Amino acid sequence: MDDDYLGGRTLAQCEDIARRWPDNTLVAEVDGRIAGFGGYGVCRDEQLSPCGEIFALYVLQEYHGRGIGLALMHACMDRLREYPAVALWVLDGNARAIQFYERYGFAFDGAQQQVNLGTPKTERRMVWRRG
Repeated sequence: MDDDYLGGRTLAQCEDIARRWPDNTLVAEVDGRIAGFGGYGVCRDEQLSPCGEIFALYVLQEYHGRGIGLALMHACMDRLREYPAVALWVLDGNARAIQFYERYGFAFDGAQQQVNLGTPKTERRMVWRRG
């Protein structure tokens, strides 16, 4: 996620984002403190049907490198195991996230979209295909 965008978010706004998929949100805790979360479900892009989607995968910076993101990804992917493919969107230039997703087996499929996170940003779609 864009640092400028995150810097302007309140805890209440972040909680609101996490509640958009209440039945499909996983939360990682460390010592009773939220360290990250993942959101998943049916892909919103009809062109990829049938397909699952990772809507969000966030780990607080202080918890990077502890395997929390990987554990959240495994848990989301396990819940999407019925789908032949899983998509996600990543901000262009987010090298850390892109490298993480590529190691997991996701690849860019050429789709991109503009999002407004305080300033216009480009997101690129990555897709993981079973087998």
